[in-house]
Amino acid sequence: MLTTLQIHAIEEGRTGDVRFEIDFNATLPQAAGYPACAQETEDITIAKSRWEEQITQLGPSAAFEMAVPYPVGDPQRAEVGQTLREAQRLLTVGEIRASILEVRRALEWIQQNVAWDGPGSKKLASQCNQTERWWRIQDALHGQTCGALHNDAVTKDFVYDRAEAETLLAMTAALLRNAPGTNA
Repeated sequence: MLTTLQIHAIEEGRTGDVRFEIDFNATLPQAAGYPACAQETEDITIAKSRWEEQITQLGPSAAFEMAVPYPVGDPQRAEVGQTLREAQRLLTVGEIRASILEVRRALEWIQQNVAWDGPGSKKLASQCNQTERWWRIQDALHGQTCGALHNDAVTKDFVYDRAEAETLLAMTAALLRNAPGTNA
């Protein structure tokens, strides 16, 4: 079995198919006297599509180091959790913009369902109470994801890479995990 750390290392360096060279050392413990040992080296190739399919099936903690919340007994948050898991799946197969779109959908759900106070006309964070500061965080995340989806004068040159998509996804998942009860 591969550890999560090994999967992360393979995924980070992967550009297509995955190739392994495996060294086997086998013994027959039931052999009389000193057990013999056989050594063999095998090359194994896993097609890119098959590897990505397997990574998707591993779940959120193995795709990259981030657990997407899936609140038990809370169907509203379960739905937005599924949206974030879809963002993670898309990221695993290299669909950066599509992943960010799903993150944005989750942030829109947070905006509509979480009772953080908007800061109103307060310009400085030091003037905001705790819930107003959480509102500012979600607003900043939403604004950052919008750049991946628009082509206006400001956002037309925005380019997102995998690390940025992972960061937006992880921050949104953390925000959802920290969100107080919902309005809906």
